Amino acid sequence: MIGAAKYHAEKELDFIRVYYNQKLRVINARIFRVYGRGSKDVISRWIRTALSDRTIELYNKENRFDFIFAQDVAEGLLRLAESPAHGLVNLRRCVSKSIQEVLEALEKYVPEKNRVNGLGSTQEFEASCAGTSKLKELTGWTPPTSLNEGIKKIAVFVRNRAAQREE
Repeated sequence: MIGAAKYHAEKELDFIRVYYNQKLRVINARIFRVYGRGSKDVISRWIRTALSDRTIELYNKENRFDFIFAQDVAEGLLRLAESPAHGLVNLRRCVSKSIQEVLEALEKYVPEKNRVNGLGSTQEFEASCAGTSKLKELTGWTPPTSLNEGIKKIAVFVRNRAAQREE
């Protein structure tokens, strides 16, 4: 549903450009799974859950996604706005990670993560992947923050925020 809504919005903007204002420059940044400090995304929720000694619940650890750090999204959007870009551009890292790999990264930076409740699995799994050559060509840049680095930054942020609340 979300993908269909995004696709519809892209087509509506293209329609406006073609039929009403051909000089309008439209950039459709397709942004993949964003996570970041102070966010409600799944990785941030799992870090907060682990640090509060609650159980992380997940389904299908075989699912694979291309996670991108929110700070990289902001920089990517700025770079696209400053570039001659138009049309569809994938804003992602081009590195698909499984939920199992996310859990392994969490173990490195959130050793308190000791309880995971696997709610099930199927032979079918969700996976997303797309190229970033156009982003690199237009901006000379690719998102630099790896999943491990991003998880480490969020864990530090959540711990610091909890320490400030205790003061």
